[in-house]
Amino acid sequence: MSEFESISLAVLAMVVSIVAALVVIPAMVRSESEHRARTPTVGMVGIADELFHPGAHQANLIWVAQTELPAPSPLAGDPFPDGKLILNLPR
Repeated sequence: MSEFESISLAVLAMVVSIVAALVVIPAMVRSESEHRARTPTVGMVGIADELFHPGAHQANLIWVAQTELPAPSPLAGDPFPDGKLILNLPR
């Protein structure tokens, strides 16, 4: 194999690996972000939002607080939907 062929093969390998990385890495990040909401990058973006876009930062804080709150439990004396209580027990 000549020197020109080996250089062109190396350049082709680099281009293919860069294109593969540009396609695969965003897909991996997207699927990982569905499973894990908080990452160190989110913290850095949060700091930038707090400095340059305080309204977005405040909205994000409210959203995080609302998603972490449990659903309200029914109070004593609350009516049942349709006036019936249906219990589904596993067998």
